[in-house]
Amino acid sequence: MDHAAKIGAIGEGQMLCRASLFGAFQVTAPDGSEIAVSNKRARAVLAMACLEGGEAIDRDHLSKLLWPGRFEAHARASLRQCLLELGKALEAAGGDLLYVTRNSVAINRPVVETDLALLERALLSGDHKDAAGLLSVIGATPLLDQMNFGDGFAGWLSAHRARVERRLQTGVENCLSTLNEAGDSEGHSRLLKIWSVRDPSAGQASIVRAPDAWTKVAVLPFRPLGMAVDQTYFAEGMAEELITTLGQVSQLQVAGRTSSFHFRDSDVSLPEIAQALSVSHLIEGSVQRQGEDVRVHVHLIDGTTGFELWSHRYDGTTDAIFALQERVGQAVTAAIGNALGIEMQPPVVRDMTHSKEAYD
Repeated sequence: MDHAAKIGAIGEGQMLCRASLFGAFQVTAPDGSEIAVSNKRARAVLAMACLEGGEAIDRDHLSKLLWPGRFEAHARASLRQCLLELGKALEAAGGDLLYVTRNSVAINRPVVETDLALLERALLSGDHKDAAGLLSVIGATPLLDQMNFGDGFAGWLSAHRARVERRLQTGVENCLSTLNEAGDSEGHSRLLKIWSVRDPSAGQASIVRAPDAWTKVAVLPFRPLGMAVDQTYFAEGMAEELITTLGQVSQLQVAGRTSSFHFRDSDVSLPEIAQALSVSHLIEGSVQRQGEDVRVHVHLIDGTTGFELWSHRYDGTTDAIFALQERVGQAVTAAIGNALGIEMQPPVVRDMTHSKEAYD
């Protein structure tokens, strides 16, 4: 049984198209037959859309990543032709896998299931058996392996890989903690052993910590203020990086992106969100970007009362985006420590790329 078939067997059995993002990209129709996409850039467009999980990708951004060095008009024309070929290839799936507009491309999430989405769902729900089964299939294979279209695409893919690995690490740690609290040493040992294949340092690190040593927090999606529609991803990226940054603090347990971003634009009250996520504190904020200037507002909220404990404004530029993220991460960590009366280890932000275009 191949990789895609194994993923499908572990899934819920619904009549969905299946996409394998780990390793060589592959899509299968609901009947299990592979949807052949011979054009390598068309495959890349579909793979990128699947990796974004329903979030729209700007067409101009796609054309620059997949046809680097071409004149913009030529690159856009190549993308149009590529999308036409992709549309014909996807007709065999018996459904609309892509939403294509004049400005963007997105996967039709309700009809496509990815191995990444299945794994994150299993970790979020605490289903350690399904999570272990999916991880054993995926192993150490990287996301979208063997795709190469130049430095811009490499930077885009590197950033996404880093974010996914950090989300998975958080999810696995949460699942291991639950198993530890339940006294399920067998399940804990199996999941840790399988995860160690992907993250060899996991077996050496002190992943299981005393439950009372953790302060549980969640970072809600940051609101984009005054941004064009195709720049709202920047605010989301800031929140994602804050999740990753705070996840490095040994005294904090940070809710995963999938959990906290579920409450994007929600009418649910802050105390209800905190209760649903089983956290004591919430972090919310907003991002304004005008040209190269960036302004970030961050608020620390008491999850029980919904009252604001601390807030601050940070100004920076895209030239020093990592320094700005580090300032925000360290300030939020210190604010949580002050609120609880304990000293917390400051986090360190790792540079993924020094290219602003690749970061975008």
